[in-house]
Amino acid sequence: MEETLKDRYDPNTIHAELTRLAKSKAEMDYEIGQWILCADRVKLHQSAGITFVDYIGRIFQWDGRTVQSRLLTAQKMERLPLHDKILLVSGRA
Repeated sequence: MEETLKDRYDPNTIHAELTRLAKSKAEMDYEIGQWILCADRVKLHQSAGITFVDYIGRIFQWDGRTVQSRLLTAQKMERLPLHDKILLVSGRA
């Protein structure tokens, strides 16, 4: 769909785009969490000679609190049933 200037000021278009971006971000956040779990489990940071928090923090430019929060969230998401994960990532929970 070719966007026109009029579309940028249409409330329905704006809402649809914001909703689309929120869903894409949720999906990306979930995937990042899964890879963070993998990196933690194989101790990937050790090959770089730094802590896990420093390793992930450098990649994503996150502070230590954000790294810990993302790791904890990914661990909790992993324990959820598949149906609940789908609802959370789709924004329907």
